[in-house]
Amino acid sequence: MLGSGIGTMHYSGMTAMQLSGTIRYDPSLFALSIFVAVGLSYIALSVKRNINYHNKKSIALVSLILGSAISGMHYTAIAATYFVKDLNKTLEPSIFTPDSLSIIVVLTTLFLVFATLTLASISRSKEIAEKLFINKRRFLLMIESFPDPVVFKDKQGHWLIINEAAEKLFHLQNTPWLGTNEKDLIKQNLNFSIAHNNYLSDDDDTWQAKK
Repeated sequence: MLGSGIGTMHYSGMTAMQLSGTIRYDPSLFALSIFVAVGLSYIALSVKRNINYHNKKSIALVSLILGSAISGMHYTAIAATYFVKDLNKTLEPSIFTPDSLSIIVVLTTLFLVFATLTLASISRSKEIAEKLFINKRRFLLMIESFPDPVVFKDKQGHWLIINEAAEKLFHLQNTPWLGTNEKDLIKQNLNFSIAHNNYLSDDDDTWQAKK
């Protein structure tokens, strides 16, 4: 689709030209120009799927290939073009002056560049968010596979992540533990207080035994 878009853009622009004659194309060079656009676009997208986004050389390579698809198609298409003059055809006056047309082209180009950069940024942010979600999911599945209780806290001691073993050990199945600390949980759940003290006692005994 990308290569077809490049070809359609070029030949639509050529069709929009007003000339005292008609435009004709060499069939073989016309087909070659489409092949150049589609082929190099396919290569660029294939490379993009397998690159490391932190490697600037890889990104530059994709940009170079895609730029070659656009410029290669354009100049091949120009080589395929020839003009046949029609003495009986007259041009209607254009509604655009050279200056106004230049302004329109510049503003349109700036808008497209801004829109492209915005969409690329949104796409990149979405891709990062999806990777973070997948990594978090893998991490949660990993700690759920541990038979021992696992608890992750922040610097203030608030509980952030626990596995099923910890939930059962501390009797937290029906207690909102996320973002709380031990003091809050002891107030909310008497069974937690007992289980937590027993766990600390067993942990201390194990530490002393190792000494």
